Parts: sequence; C-alpha cells; structure tokens
Amino acid sequence: ALYERQLSLLRAGLLEQVEGRGPGAGVRATPHSVAMLLIAAVATDNLADAAIWTDSIATAEPKAKRLRLTRASSFQEELAAILASEALANRIVQISMGRTSPFAEVQFLWPKLKRTTTVTRFEVAAAVSVVDVVATMRGETIRKIADSIAKLSDNRGAQQNYQAKSAGSGM
Repeated sequence: ALYERQLSLLRAGLLEQVEGRGPGAGVRATPHSVAMLLIAAVATDNLADAAIWTDSIATAEPKAKRLRLTRASSFQEELAAILASEALANRIVQISMGRTSPFAEVQFLWPKLKRTTTVTRFEVAAAVSVVDVVATMRGETIRKIADSIAKLSDNRGAQQNYQAKSAGSGM
C-alpha cells in the first residue's frame, strides 16, 4: 500500500525522484520525502484521495505565532525538520493528523515553561468537520524513524566516500 501511495504522490508532483534504474534511482529517503509519505500513510486510508488529502495536510500552516518547535511555514516542513534532527525528535510527545478534517498537531516538550508540553496546530482555513477522526504517532515512533533516516544518510555518505576513494585510486 505504501508503494501505491508513493506513486500517487509522484504523479501529483508531491515527491521528487531520481531517474534511472537500480541503486540510487527512485525516491530518496530524505526527511522531506519521508515526511510526505508519513502524512500520506497516516492521514487517509483512501488511496484515491491520498494525493489531495496529503497535500492539504502537508501545506497546512501553523496557527500559533509563539511557542512553536520550529519556524516552519507548513506541517510538512515541521515534520521534515523533526525527522532531520535528533534533538527535535527527542522532544516529540506525539504527532496527530486529522482524517476527516485537514489538520495536524505536534505535541512536544517545552522545558522552559511550567507546563511540560505544548501543541502547535497546523490547519487549512476552511477545515470544519462535525466529527474529527484523528490518527496519532507516538514520539517513540518518530524517534525511530528519524534514527533510521540518519543511518541511511550516514550509509549513503560512507558509500559515496568509498566510491570516490575507489575511483581515485584506480581500483
């Protein structure tokens, strides 16, 4: 099901891909692309609406001007920043997305305040639903995904260094 969502997002221009076949081709596992795939997987079960619904939630703007985890201008940017930073990922309590109204919430630790957590809500202006169905990812899940992205990035860098050294030494 994830591959079909990826294809839907590619067709809609929401993901970038490297042309070609084999290793190095296709959609790279970057914080931005993983954020978009997570939004697509969590926000809707309906594959037919995946691209439209994903785009609505991904581009949703933060409602708070203060007490935000990042200065991201959209939910996808916020989620990508979290996935790219171990320090930010470690502050996440949970991330929730609406399945009947296009919104997302990031609940995170804010140690400087008396309360332990703060929520940044991202929503589309006309987002009104009689009943909200919400899907939530716990902070531990976000941390594991961020760690996996970092390991992939480290491995990719090590492979590129090895290939550059091999090419330079005539191996």
